[in-house]
Parts: sequence; C-alpha cells; structure tokens
Amino acid sequence: MRHVSVAVIGVIIMMLSVAVHVQAQIGGAISPRVEVKQLNDHLYQLTATEFFPVVMIASIGPDGILLVDTGFKQTEELVLKELRKLGPGKIVYVINSHEHSDHTGGNELLGTGATIIAHERVKDQLQSGDNVLRELPPEALPNRGINTEITLQFNGEQVRIIPVPGGHTDTDMVVYFVKSRIVYLGGLADGHHFPFVDRAKGGSYSEYPHIIKQLLGIFPDDITIIPGHGSAFGISELKNFFQVLVETGEAVQKALQSGQDLAAMKKENILGPWSSYGQDFVKTDAWLQIIYDEMTHSVPQQKQSVIEAIYGVYHDHNSIQAALDTYQKLKKEAAKEYAFNEGVLNTFGYFLLNKKKTDDALTIFNANMQEYPASYNVYDSLAEAYLIKGEYDQAETYYKKALVINPQFDNAQKMLEKIEQLKKKEK
Repeated sequence: MRHVSVAVIGVIIMMLSVAVHVQAQIGGAISPRVEVKQLNDHLYQLTATEFFPVVMIASIGPDGILLVDTGFKQTEELVLKELRKLGPGKIVYVINSHEHSDHTGGNELLGTGATIIAHERVKDQLQSGDNVLRELPPEALPNRGINTEITLQFNGEQVRIIPVPGGHTDTDMVVYFVKSRIVYLGGLADGHHFPFVDRAKGGSYSEYPHIIKQLLGIFPDDITIIPGHGSAFGISELKNFFQVLVETGEAVQKALQSGQDLAAMKKENILGPWSSYGQDFVKTDAWLQIIYDEMTHSVPQQKQSVIEAIYGVYHDHNSIQAALDTYQKLKKEAAKEYAFNEGVLNTFGYFLLNKKKTDDALTIFNANMQEYPASYNVYDSLAEAYLIKGEYDQAETYYKKALVINPQFDNAQKMLEKIEQLKKKEK
C-alpha cells in the first residue's frame, strides 16, 4: 500500500507509478486526466489529476509557452497534448514553484529544450535524498537557479518570479502575471486550510506569517490567486489566511504562558475557533503540534535519507543483499543520523517494482515485514508484489494477514475480490 502522510510527499511520485502498474495487472482503471480553463486571452489553467489534482498555469502567445509547474510524471504527456491544442509555440520557460515531485514530475518531457527556472536549491534537492529514486536526467533539472526576484517580459506582460522560501519549503516561489492580475502560489497556500509545513525541506511555521504579509504588500485588491491545489481565491481570503496564521500562533503562545503542555492544549481544543481550516491535509491537531514544536524549540531533528544510501549501494553493485546489508549496518551504527521507519523499505520496494525488479522488491518487502510485523501496510505491499508476479495464492495470503491486523482495511478486501476474479479467468 502506498500509505500517504506528510512525510512522503517527496517520494509519492514513485508510489503512484507503481499504483498504475498494479491496477493494470488486476484490471482496475486509473484515469489520469487534464482539464483546461482559459483565464484570459493568453493565460490558461491546467489541472492534472493522477492521485490528486495539481494546478499549472500556461502563458501562450507570440513568444511561445511559459509553463508554471509540470505536475506528475504520469500526466506529462497529457499536459503536452493539451498545450499543443492551445497553441503551436515551443515551451520556452518552465518555472518550478518548488521541489515537490507533484510540481516537478513532468520536467523531463515538458522542460526539454526550455529554460527551467527554480530556486537555486532545487537542482541539488532533485538529485539527493529520496529524490534519487526518481533518477532524473540532466534535461529535467533546473538550468537557471535564483534566490532573488527576477522579471521576464513574455507574451505582452511582466512576469515576476518572487522567491518566498521558508514556509512551505525552503524553495518556494510565486509567479505573478502583472498585467493579468493573476498570481500562482504553488504549494504555499490554498486560502482555506492550514498549510503543509515540510520541515524536511526547510519549511517552518514561524516564516509563514512574514511571507503572507510580504505578498499582501505586493498584490492589488483585484488579484486572482491560483493555488497549486484547490480553487482560485481573492485578496480577502488571503488576508483571512494571514489572520489565521497569526491568531493560531497567538493562541498557542498564550497557552504556553499559562503553563499548558501539548496534551492539555489538545484536550482544551484551543484551536477550535479555527477548526474549519483543519478539514484538509493538515488537521487541526497537526497544525497545533507544528506551532507548539517551534515555540518550545522541540522540532524533531531532521535526519538524513537512508534511501539515498541504500539506493547508491544498489545502483553501484546491482545487489539487493548489499543494499539490505547497508540498511542494517546504518540502522545499527547510525540510527541518530538516519531516519528509519516502515516507509523507508516500503518506498524502496515500490521503486524496484516500478523498475520491474519484482524479485528484488519481494526481498525488500519481506525484510520490511520482518522489521514491522505489526503493520498491516507491510503485508499489503508484499501482497501487491506477489500479485504483480502473478502468484495469486501468495498475494491472497498476505492480503488476508493485512485484514487480520486491520479488519477495516477496505483495499485488501477489494484486492481479494479481484484475485478471485483473476483466478476464475484462468480456469
């Protein structure tokens, strides 16, 4: 199972690739799609949906195409097809709003031959950590890194590219089409929910109010704000979002001054007045913890990616045993420096499945099962690998084990029904 949490955004692209592969094996249907909305005479909003919707902006005119973000790897061909319908020009610029794989996944196809502009840190980030599993070629990497604002003159208007690092990630940029009065925020905010603070990528709560205040000082009152996820909104929603950032911080600070710890704050529901903002990815208690951790200087240490280490060994030696030996050695000798959890081997296993290294993936998933025998997720992953290999009895066995641990796990039950159908077809 591709269990999704705030810790796995950077590697979700690999898990999605495998999701497509698995569904194809069992006759399921995943239908990536791209929807296009015209914003004015030259700006278009493209919404690419694979696992969830990702919004992009394209400026199309006599100067060619400027594309802000490239979505998922799995939707890049659909995006290109839609761009070709909108105009014959070549893609001159690609702007990556930040490093996350749902915003840079289509760089290889859509950015080839273009100037790819991103924050100066993005190029290194795309080649390190969990991103090594994406195995991006040089043409998918930014070839112009910036850390201060730049302005392009393109298709008859100024395009301001404004770095605003430190809130969502340390590589965020917003793209402001001045004449059109349209701005793209990427993953920074959707105007209606608590934001995702990706600490592993340099994000922090403390920077968020400063960033939004800076943007409020730039945008006119009639601005149209387009987020990377969600619907367009206006300046009033951005002002409200700013107030929520400030007021939730003040509420936590007040509770701290009165001597409350995190458990007491949760019990008292001190962020209850803002709970409507906790109805999406970042729940109210998670937002409370983000603020509490920073204000009490108890932010968990950001550890190195063990995936990068085991991938390097596997790549250099083409040996799954050498990769596992490295994993065990680091876990024994360097647990303080590297992050270890069930997601590490799970993600690496899906990478191998995507590479059609099914036997190696099975070795990894079996090792993960030994490491985390109480997790239904590891049995689900092992079952998917056996399903891909066509070993239905083994797949059935491990889906059933997943259900024993978590009887409410609907996916396992659905897969068992699919396996039953596949067995009948083989008779």
